[in-house]
Amino acid sequence: MSFQTVSRFLGITTVIAATAGISAPIVGCSSAAAPPQDTGLPAEDLSTEANPYSVAYPTKGYGTQARSGNVAGNVFKNFRFYGYPNGDGTGGLQPISMAKYFDPEMRNYKIIVLSVTGNWCTYCRQETAEIIAKNEVFKGKQIAMIQAVAEGKSSGIPATKDNFDAWVKDYKHNFDVFLDDGKRNLSQYFASGGLPFNLVIDARTMEILSAQNGTRPPPLDKEYDSFVKWVDGNAPTEYK
Repeated sequence: MSFQTVSRFLGITTVIAATAGISAPIVGCSSAAAPPQDTGLPAEDLSTEANPYSVAYPTKGYGTQARSGNVAGNVFKNFRFYGYPNGDGTGGLQPISMAKYFDPEMRNYKIIVLSVTGNWCTYCRQETAEIIAKNEVFKGKQIAMIQAVAEGKSSGIPATKDNFDAWVKDYKHNFDVFLDDGKRNLSQYFASGGLPFNLVIDARTMEILSAQNGTRPPPLDKEYDSFVKWVDGNAPTEYK
């Protein structure tokens, strides 16, 4: 059995591969081919989407590529999901768009970490438990943790609302969690082959800084420090 993950951040392309019986720092659960994808919000709607302090969401630079050294990453689309803000389902499913986290002035966030999971995925469960336990640390570093439940009890099978509710009940999230049924929004950002999948996004511009399949060993807060440091030391990317 083998696996691999590719990280392109800061110009370093790292491929980690292993065979059965050999440990490695990044592993992931297998996933079947993704179902048809949603295209996100239509272009004509994007101009009406604004962040919590009324700055319009970026409308240029969309794509799926992460930053590679000095080559800028693409801008993550302003997808709209339905889920539970701060893990609170008492009001039912609520619309949650990426504009909520867009923060060009860094009032609340420097980076956004989007975790994609499935009920069946053991490594997703391990990573989710760590994120919840350390979310106050992440908040203190201006890291917005968010999560999408994409698959249900079996690999490749889209998550239902029942699957989603069971996931939230198991973990009692202290951050926003939403349903991406069948990865219809998110599967275009990664090849089928492993969950969890994680995107790191620059909150100032919504530039994709990193895209990774597989789980990393703890502590995750140390891993994300490098991205916060990069945001602190670099001007926001301009898209024309």
